[in-house]
Amino acid sequence: MNALARFFSFGMQDIDRRVAARLTPPLLDDGDRYLRQSAVIRTIDRGTIVLGEAWTGSWAARLSAHVSEALSGSDWPLRYRSIGVVVMVAVATHLLLTLMQGARPGWFWLVIPSMAAVFALAVLTASSRSSQ
Repeated sequence: MNALARFFSFGMQDIDRRVAARLTPPLLDDGDRYLRQSAVIRTIDRGTIVLGEAWTGSWAARLSAHVSEALSGSDWPLRYRSIGVVVMVAVATHLLLTLMQGARPGWFWLVIPSMAAVFALAVLTASSRSSQ
């Protein structure tokens, strides 16, 4: 192997080694150990377990499962219509609650509800066209 080929070969090996070292994810063992010892994190973990168990036994979970089963067996236009109605109700509720607190200055607070309303209208339009 001549000197030029050896130079490129060693250079490529060096690049490969450096890139591999940069792409190796950092070890998170110290951070995980610290978080496991934290009382706040343990309390949050216990809280999520308690809330998860409370959710599985609640009437809201049963109602949610019932509605999900009812909609999953229905045809697509009804599903689209249901999604559109739910999003429009969410937009109206958001606007009502925001206006009850007092109108915000400017128009920027209307951007997200407007985007959600446009999405709901598109879904409702698709549901009406697919049912024809």
